[in-house]
Amino acid sequence: MQEEGMDGYDYDPSQPKWPLRRIIKYVIYTISVLVYLILFIRFFGACDAGFSEKILLDESAAKILEETGSLGARRIDLETNENDEGRIQTVYVVYLEDTLDFQVTLKCNSRYYPISGKEAEYRFVLRRLSGEEISFVSADYIDSTKRLGYDYARLSFSGISYEKDDSLALLIYRAKEWDEISDKDYSSLQPLASIKVYANDCYSKSITPSKSDLEYIE
Repeated sequence: MQEEGMDGYDYDPSQPKWPLRRIIKYVIYTISVLVYLILFIRFFGACDAGFSEKILLDESAAKILEETGSLGARRIDLETNENDEGRIQTVYVVYLEDTLDFQVTLKCNSRYYPISGKEAEYRFVLRRLSGEEISFVSADYIDSTKRLGYDYARLSFSGISYEKDDSLALLIYRAKEWDEISDKDYSSLQPLASIKVYANDCYSKSITPSKSDLEYIE
């Protein structure tokens, strides 16, 4: 004898209360929710942190902006914005022409480069190749944060000038190894990672930052 349950289904009291069709229905619902959740997380993770496209202004840059009402800046976009291993990417590269500040926002795979909160363990270095001359400049400002499996690092390099045919690369070293080079011959030191941040085939355009694009630093 069958009876009508509270859910409107007829069932036999002698049989289990979870018939196969109800189990299948709940499994399908569960899978659907998981799929949408995974898609949402992947989409949200692909959106870079809101601070990544902020232009950092130190005291000298802020003074120029206050006196002239403008600040010469160029945004640099490369054809490829990640290194060969795909573990680090350039999210934003901008050059302040009036102050010679070269700024880069990096997006790093946290599994390989857990930078956030450990900035002192790394050295971020801008290497300029001009003809046969190589020069190295360490970042003088570092800010970082972590988000959904990625570490973001905002870096600023002062006193950077370059020509159209020059090549600029950002290198990551272990601080201990970098600091142990006494003769400053850094070309012999193997970096943990490197990524191109300027080349003569990149796209560069002038930009006019709005107030919302700026962040003042000390």
